[in-house]
Amino acid sequence: LLRPGGLQHLGVAGFVRDQRRVLELRRADRRDHLKSADRAYPYVAVGKLFFTINGSPYVCSASVIQRRVVATAGHCVHSGGAAGFHNDFVFVPAFRDGVAPLQQWNWRYVAVTTAWASGGGGVPNAADYAMIEFADQPLTTGGSLVKLGNVTGWLGWQTASLNANHTSKLGYPCNLDSCQKLQNVTSASYRATSPNNVEYGSDARGGSSGGPWVANFATVPAGGGTGSNNGLNRVVGITSYGYTSEDPKVQGASVLDSRWVSLWNNLC
Repeated sequence: LLRPGGLQHLGVAGFVRDQRRVLELRRADRRDHLKSADRAYPYVAVGKLFFTINGSPYVCSASVIQRRVVATAGHCVHSGGAAGFHNDFVFVPAFRDGVAPLQQWNWRYVAVTTAWASGGGGVPNAADYAMIEFADQPLTTGGSLVKLGNVTGWLGWQTASLNANHTSKLGYPCNLDSCQKLQNVTSASYRATSPNNVEYGSDARGGSSGGPWVANFATVPAGGGTGSNNGLNRVVGITSYGYTSEDPKVQGASVLDSRWVSLWNNLC
């Protein structure tokens, strides 16, 4: 969660084991949509989430996990206390450099876990994740209504799979390219923490909150995808907290469990 001007949602410090940025995007031009990775699936299922808190603008990251449903962090939709839900959610898939190549989508329903809504707003939290349903809309003036996921495709998900694992952590951290380009940080799990969290190495900071941690993030050619855990493009965590110090470089996420499934059943 980042408010323009520098306010971050921050958490407990840890220690980095292994991390690296792997996705670098060129400055947008007329031809980029034809040749850059962030204009193709599975990257286009990730985007930037805009919203307001008491009338002030904020941003997070989010990802499409069903035709109308987007996953993000609980703190990106709710205060965690009496102030309740934030407002004016708008999702921009494949956002880059201020451009919305697949349009912007307006919300119609939001749900968050009880663990977050009644947790006081602190992190780590046992279930800092949420889901938002977005309204169908036409892609052209006068056109038929279209579902968000039919435009972007969507990521799968898998519970109880955050530790041990290796994930791609996607989002729009504002310390990298001023939160104007999608970033992909890959790293292995470092350690499990209380109450229900796992930490990974990452240099992403404010703005990356709500982004998906994806196992087997790839488009696999024919003959690929072998192994004991070969399900493609499955969300196993959601960026929850970062650190007041820039070093060590670690982020944490809540383990997806029955509370995630309950949110899913509520919206789907």
